[in-house]
Amino acid sequence: MSSGSIKNKKSVEYGITTPHDNSCILEDINKIQEYLECSKINFENRLKEQPMKESEIGDFIFHKTIGLGAFGRVMLVNHKSKPEQFLAMKVRNGKAIL
Repeated sequence: MSSGSIKNKKSVEYGITTPHDNSCILEDINKIQEYLECSKINFENRLKEQPMKESEIGDFIFHKTIGLGAFGRVMLVNHKSKPEQFLAMKVRNGKAIL
């Protein structure tokens, strides 16, 4: 499909035909827009109820370097509030990027 044929396509407006009940199930590929709308509503509601908390460098336990790159390193860490969950953190030198 060429880029010219994409520009000529008309956009189609989809509406949610069922009321929102917090259960997003993709039953049919033709209902993907309804699924995406439902997922969006769930995400927005969860974001309002549980706002993201900002963390500081002292909130993490650093274990070891798992990768090195041109702009820094990737460290294996876990948050002090959830020591059972491991994360990867990109550590970079801001002066090297500028």
